[in-house]
Amino acid sequence: MAAAISADFISKNFLGMEPALNFNEMSALPLKYYWVLIILGFITGVMGVIFSKGIYLFQDIYSKLTKIPIEIKIMIPFIITAIIGLTLPILLGGGHELIMDLNSEKHAISFLIILYLVKFLLLLICFGSGVPGGIFLPMLLLGAIIGNAIGVFSVDILGINNSFMINFIALGMAGYFAAVVKAPITGIVLIMEMTGSFTHLLSLSVVVIIAYITSEALKNQPIYEVLLERLLKRVGVSDEENNAKKTIVEFVVEMESIVEGKYIYEINWPKDCLLVAIKRGDKEIIPRGSVKLISGDYIVVLVNIDKRSDVIEYITELTLA
Repeated sequence: MAAAISADFISKNFLGMEPALNFNEMSALPLKYYWVLIILGFITGVMGVIFSKGIYLFQDIYSKLTKIPIEIKIMIPFIITAIIGLTLPILLGGGHELIMDLNSEKHAISFLIILYLVKFLLLLICFGSGVPGGIFLPMLLLGAIIGNAIGVFSVDILGINNSFMINFIALGMAGYFAAVVKAPITGIVLIMEMTGSFTHLLSLSVVVIIAYITSEALKNQPIYEVLLERLLKRVGVSDEENNAKKTIVEFVVEMESIVEGKYIYEINWPKDCLLVAIKRGDKEIIPRGSVKLISGDYIVVLVNIDKRSDVIEYITELTLA
């Protein structure tokens, strides 16, 4: 936190830098239009799930092209990006310019759909190939396009004031981010930082919560966690046992039990557990092999949930009199 505050202070006051995405001119959306935000949250939730699945799908497709040299694989996104650059150059890069352009100019919904589909496929093709590049800002762009499309519909059909268009763009980014990354609080704070105000907390919360619930209902996993697991698996580091969910269990050493008076290294512990601590009175002892267990000690054990019953049964026999 201190580092972030210091960096922000220096960049603004000494370097004269401005936020990349500045939405300070946003006005609070009237409560009577909040039902539109529910629809926006649902749509961004569904599209966010499709985005995540698409990323994994294209990674799998590229991984199956084992007979094609890496140089040729890299040429695929290069050629497609070149074609897009000649036809829709605004879609190149992260998307900062396009996000700001969405607010300054009014586009037809049909054109926004084309922008979304082309950027969506371009991102999947490029990122899936393994070529260095990120998905954070392009992901926000996709959410902004969805929000802009809902905003255009609301202005043209529902008669909402055009000044609220930027609200839909920002809310679309927050909902899409929450659905893909599965970090709703971060999504809310991200947009509040852009607006510099807590005025939009309620509208942000509505969109983000609906998008998150939709993503959760469709069993979508946080994209960065999945990408990390895939990377570890690809380099041979992944271990199912290490990825298993853990739980903490405590056992009390009873008088005349098997482990009473024995050193930790002398005891045959189950392989599916890890001794975390020994509680002795108001003290907590590090469970080194040279520690002798005495009556009344509490043994704190970390165990895989799927192995919990077996471990509990085994250690209970050791600690009971």
